[in-house]
Formats: sequence, structure tokens, C-alpha cells
Amino acid sequence: MTTSPDALSAESIGTRLDRLRWSGTHLSILMALGAGWLFDSSEVNLVGSVINPLSEHFQATVEQSSRIFWVWLLGVLFGALAGGVLADRFGRRRLFLVTLLWYSGFTVLTAASPNLEVLYVLRFLTALGVGAEYGIINAAIMEFMPARVRGRSAAAVRGGWPREDGWRRPRRSCGGWSRGRTSTPARPSPGDAPEAPATTHRPALAELVRRYPGRLLLGCVLDLSEAFGYYGLSALLSIVVLKQVHYTDAEIPFFFILGNVGALIGGIGMTLAFDRLGRRWSVGTFYALAAAGIGVLAAATSTGDKGLVLAATMLANAVATGAWTAAYPTFTELFPTHLRAAGIGTSVAVGRIGAAYGALYLPTLAVQIGATASYVLIAAFWSIGAIAMIVWSVSGGVDGARQPLSALSAGARGTAGLSPSAGPLTK
Repeated sequence: MTTSPDALSAESIGTRLDRLRWSGTHLSILMALGAGWLFDSSEVNLVGSVINPLSEHFQATVEQSSRIFWVWLLGVLFGALAGGVLADRFGRRRLFLVTLLWYSGFTVLTAASPNLEVLYVLRFLTALGVGAEYGIINAAIMEFMPARVRGRSAAAVRGGWPREDGWRRPRRSCGGWSRGRTSTPARPSPGDAPEAPATTHRPALAELVRRYPGRLLLGCVLDLSEAFGYYGLSALLSIVVLKQVHYTDAEIPFFFILGNVGALIGGIGMTLAFDRLGRRWSVGTFYALAAAGIGVLAAATSTGDKGLVLAATMLANAVATGAWTAAYPTFTELFPTHLRAAGIGTSVAVGRIGAAYGALYLPTLAVQIGATASYVLIAAFWSIGAIAMIVWSVSGGVDGARQPLSALSAGARGTAGLSPSAGPLTK
């Protein structure tokens, strides 16, 4: 007799998913989620490649050009806040399909923008869909990949694909990715109250702040650090630096393509090493390297040499990609299933606030007093992420590498399931 899904506890569902051998369904989920994740990075590179001719077409100032990034980041902010709660409430798959259609439709409309004002509006609407996908994609990766390869799989979606022997036919066990590992309400164990997804962002945020303040703060700081660094640098390069070192409009797309080669190398390196190094070492080390990479790029820019700027950008992209591909799974797996997408959405929203200001003001700052000051600010924000990870580690924060998600959530509630290194309840 088959046991009813309602009779299975969250722990038993998670244990069964962790025990599964790698199958074709795991691969299909990774491919679908990876395709969705491409949107944000491809959009940034696309805009970076065309922003100069676009600005010339609309006769835009530096500040007006910066707003193209700014409105995009605001859209991602609001989309992440709303999408996280909706994904926890209505399911990952349903929202994933809706956001794909939303993104595609408004992207097509953007191409027909008659002026900057319409362009801003359509970019904002497009970004709402991409922002919503942050919570959906990151939550789904964490919940359906076996614990032994969870970190590697998460890094692979952002920077390359993992190698896994023994591909097998799809299994029904991984087919229904609607609400994560507990897609049907599980019966609570004695003394446990049911944990239903919040219907709006306010109660979800209130529970995150009350029960998981340290984890939420870590997610917000890591995302703020990487988003300011990533988007700030993209805006600075696109609007100011590449002109200063005399890249032509025809050369700029190739500059970003080669820059992405560096990002790919960094992503693949993190994919291969992530589960071996553990979360603390991976994130802390690569955030520090990302800050150093900006220093190298600043030195290259001061020479005015196009080749040196390209080589330094490839290096900066490699370590930056290693940093943020490690950061997302690190804080994503710390949230419980019923709040995971909301926790990711909140972290992403906080990050995009900083990124929006970086994208808006860093190019203007560079025009007024030189690019070096902007580079220093970017490096400082990457350093903040490195410091946050050091504080998390020293204070006994959880390292979730290869640990079941149920154990990570249990540790935050003060029940069994984590080693002593898990730290206090506020983590």
C-alpha cells in the first residue's frame, strides 16, 4: 500500500530526494532553471554592448544612460519581493512559466521604444519578471538537488554544468517541483505547528526577522555586496571607461564577449570546487579576490591600454562570478522551505537597492573626478561581503555544504540536526 503524501514528513521527503541517484530529471530541471538564470546576466551584457549607440540615438546624457540600468534594477527589486512570496504560496513551476512569458513579451515591446521615457517603463516591466525568477530558481535548485551535489549544481546553473556519472531515465520523484520539498502539506510532528506559506510579503518578512535574523542579514549583505560590484562595474565600463580607452561601438560587443569568457572560467572553477571547499572558504575567499580584481582593473584603466583593460576585466569577471555563484546557494539553503523564496527575494531586493544607486551614480562620479574613485567604491563593497562571511564564520554560523535542508532548518529552530558548529538560534 502506498503511503499518502500527506503522511510524509518534510524530513522524510527531503531524505528520499537526497538519496536519489542523479537522473535525467535532475538534468532537465537544471537546464530549465539555468536557461531562466541566463536572462539577468544576458540582459546586463546586452545593455552594456548597446548602451553607447542607444544613448547616441536618443541623445542621452551620462545620467540618462545610467537610468537605463537604474530602472532595470528597481524592477528586479520589486519583482524579487513579490515573486518570492508568490512562489512560496503558489509554487515554483507555475510562477516560473508566468515570469518567462512576462519577460519575453516586454522584451519584444522594448525593441519598439520610440523614446527614452517609454524605454524606461518597458525596461522596468521586463525586470519585474526577471526579479521574480531569483526566488523561484534559487529555491528550486536547493530543494530538488541531492545534498551531496547541491552546491555544485547551484554553481553550475550560474557558471557551467556539473559532470555526473550514470545518467538515468527521468523519475517521478523529482517531477512535481511546485512548492519545493513539501509540495503537499506535511503532517506536523508532535509539538510542531504547521508552517504554511505567507500570503503577502509582510508576514513572511516578519517571520524571517523574528526567527532567522542572522541568516536574513547574511543574505542581504552578500547580495548587496555582489550586486553593487557587478552592476556598478557594468555601468562604469559601458558608459565611461570603454570610451576613455577608445573602444569603438563595433568593438564593445566583442569586449563583453571576451569578458564573459573570464566569467565562464570563474564559474566552472567554482562549480568544481564549491562542495569541496565549503561555503565559508568559498564565499569569503572569492569576495576578497573580487575586491582585489577591481584593484587590478583600476590599475589597467589608468594606463589607457585597451588590451590591459580587457585582460583585467576578464580577471575581474572570473573572480566576481566565482564570488556570486558561491554566495547564492550559501544563503539560499539557510532558509526553511516555506520561506525560502521570500528570503531570497528579500535579499535580492536589498541588493538591488545598492546596485541601483551604484549604476546611477558611479558613472557620474567617474566623469566628475575620475574612474579611480568609482573603482575604490566597488572594491569596498566587495570587501563588505568578505567581512560579513568572516563574521558569520567566527560567530559559529552554519556551513550548509552537504547537509540536508531539513537539518539546516531544524538547527535554526533549536532542535536536533546540526553539529555544534551550527551556532546560536539567531543564525
